[in-house]
Amino acid sequence: MGNEVERLDAFGRCAIKLIKGLPRPANKGEWVAVDIEMYKQELGRLHRPTGTFACISIAFENGDVYQVYDTTDLRKALNLIKEGQWILHNAMYDIRQLRRWVDIRPRPLWDTMLVELDLFGGLYSNFGLDDLSRRWLMTRMDKSIREMFSDREKMTPKMERYSGLDALSTLKIARKQEEYIKEQDESMEWYWEVDEPCIWAVLDMPPVRVDVEAWQMQVSKFDLQAEALEAGLGFNTKSPQQVMAIAKKMGWALRDTKHETLVAAQEEATSKKEKAFFDGIVLARRYRDASSKYGHGWLEDHVETGGLVYPSWRVTGAETGRMSCSDPNLMNIPVQEMPVYRTFFIPKDKKRQMMVSDVSQQEPRITAMFSGDERLLAAIHAGENIHLTVAKEIFGKSDLTKTKNPREYFVGKKINLGSTYGLTKYGLARQLHISEEEADRFLKQYFLRFRRVAQWMDGQRINGLRLGYVRTAMGRRIWINPYSYQAGNNCINGPIQGSAAEHTKLALVNNWRESNSRGLEFCVVGAIHDELLSDIPKSKKIEKLSTDAWMEAGRRVIQDVPIKIDVKIGASWGVKQDE
Repeated sequence: MGNEVERLDAFGRCAIKLIKGLPRPANKGEWVAVDIEMYKQELGRLHRPTGTFACISIAFENGDVYQVYDTTDLRKALNLIKEGQWILHNAMYDIRQLRRWVDIRPRPLWDTMLVELDLFGGLYSNFGLDDLSRRWLMTRMDKSIREMFSDREKMTPKMERYSGLDALSTLKIARKQEEYIKEQDESMEWYWEVDEPCIWAVLDMPPVRVDVEAWQMQVSKFDLQAEALEAGLGFNTKSPQQVMAIAKKMGWALRDTKHETLVAAQEEATSKKEKAFFDGIVLARRYRDASSKYGHGWLEDHVETGGLVYPSWRVTGAETGRMSCSDPNLMNIPVQEMPVYRTFFIPKDKKRQMMVSDVSQQEPRITAMFSGDERLLAAIHAGENIHLTVAKEIFGKSDLTKTKNPREYFVGKKINLGSTYGLTKYGLARQLHISEEEADRFLKQYFLRFRRVAQWMDGQRINGLRLGYVRTAMGRRIWINPYSYQAGNNCINGPIQGSAAEHTKLALVNNWRESNSRGLEFCVVGAIHDELLSDIPKSKKIEKLSTDAWMEAGRRVIQDVPIKIDVKIGASWGVKQDE
């Protein structure tokens, strides 16, 4: 049999044929699965290629799985299957590792994990290969063997079979997904136009640089500020027992000392003494948390040579389709509560600058598109500030302005953004420090003046709960858990947030494609919520390229609704902190 090794499955059938050596050539369009294994990788940093090469398994639909163990053969192996349709599970991991040895150019990929996330976001919570194997193939995979790669440097027969089955299972799962897609008559536009090319854009994203010295100095300042506040208060603000005991003496029976509870008490406090008490606790804790979560330890764990940070970006990290970030999570850095953190993200050198681009009032524009509300659309087409339009309608003041009427504008903004997240009169009253009666009046006035928005929301709740899912602008399903207390709100927010995610990801893809086509450097270092953060050379070409990328994405996703792009350029991410 030469290098061929036949293995039997649990039922005695020949389920897989392992062949050591280069694969046969793949026919044009032929489905072929690729899976890579590595020795001694650093767990928690799998997006930063470490360890040594174990093998690559290349599976064909007849059960033949070829395994290559030498990196010098990788180029030949991949060249032999270049005409095929590559199938991978978590493609970014495999491609990122393979790029250490082979120059892999963008090509269409069927990523079973990403396809599954797109098909069943909100329905399932786990999307590992073993999870998909149970769902589609009705088989369990023994993933414990994977742990053997962490401390070995030579393949055993059991490890060879494990690797081969991973590749073959990925191929079989992809076929099952394809059958389901055809049965459901899904277009998969959101995958092939947005998520699949986004894989390559994310893989090409450069690291972001941070000002380590300024960061360290600020953290030390946070520690001193927290100590001063606690000295003035006379107790440890991180101690639930002490906080609740002192609050009780002041007449406050706190149910717990969670941040939300303390903020609510802070807003409800009436006397100067009570307000100073809760203000001090919230602020001291904020300083403590900033120091512990994003302090010296954060810098030691995540900053590499030259002050560079290499986050692990995921194309789809939420059921709505939003991107996510980890190791470290740049989306969790408290830049809203503590804008100084924005100033720590700086260009790589003095010949560069930071650019922040986003869509002005992105989600309200998407709400206008879905609802078709005449008032909102008229304001958008007239180039008005949508929050200001809402404020004018609620208060019945046509001459209301943002600068002269900041409180009214703030009310309009809160209602405009909060209504699609299920904002209630109780939440609005707490946020605006007003009575529930007044908050209820504001909300009723909003829905009275923007009737089509109210009608669309009602329809979304009914249809979403009836069908079990809602859809984004590009048709991607977001499944609704009917047992969640947030089910009704998710029916409304899902399409809005999901469409915003499609818009932002498509803008990232357009930016990447245009940079490549013009032979320009791809400069986006972060896709943080609805912002694209770029480290650019001092050139206007990049600014226009980014604006055009957003506009083109808007024409595809937020159809027939004009969008406005905000671009800020300066010495740090903080150039946009006061927007």
